[in-house]
Amino acid sequence: MIAADEVRIATGRVVSLAVARGEGLVLAGASGAGKSLLLRRLADLDPGAGRLTLDGRDCAAISAPDYRRRVALVPAEPAFWRPSLRDHAPDADFEAVGLDGARPAAPVTSLSSGERMRGAIALAVARNPQVLLLDEPTGPLDPRATGVIEALLLRLTAAGTAVILTSHDPEQPRRLGFRLLSLP
Repeated sequence: MIAADEVRIATGRVVSLAVARGEGLVLAGASGAGKSLLLRRLADLDPGAGRLTLDGRDCAAISAPDYRRRVALVPAEPAFWRPSLRDHAPDADFEAVGLDGARPAAPVTSLSSGERMRGAIALAVARNPQVLLLDEPTGPLDPRATGVIEALLLRLTAAGTAVILTSHDPEQPRRLGFRLLSLP
């Protein structure tokens, strides 16, 4: 389980939440409400006040490499340092995110924003994290690709992964059956 107790993010907002294994949570709110900052704090990428725990252990007591293996963040604008998605993780299941054929081996620069997002999700899932944090994972996707990603998220939670995502789609929490936390 990942938990944030009275965690203060850069906007000054204080948030408390807990997400158990196999559970999903959608963070909603206006642009600028702090959803992405909260994900970065949960990923232990930004400093902040409050207590952040993973499986009951204070995150400060977990080494950064171990924490990064257990908690994966896919930002709204994923970045890649290798020429193709396949170069990052040859064994990643790109078909699970709707990328098949030559697309995973194509130059990242030739991929659409939706293909890059789906590729980043496949790469994060390949790490088999305990907690998957996704910032607007379906924002750049068409309805078919959104359905593919939502089906994947349901399989992941059914298998025990905790999933926290941000979304501006008011129907997404209902479609996924995930809890909703609105940041005012």
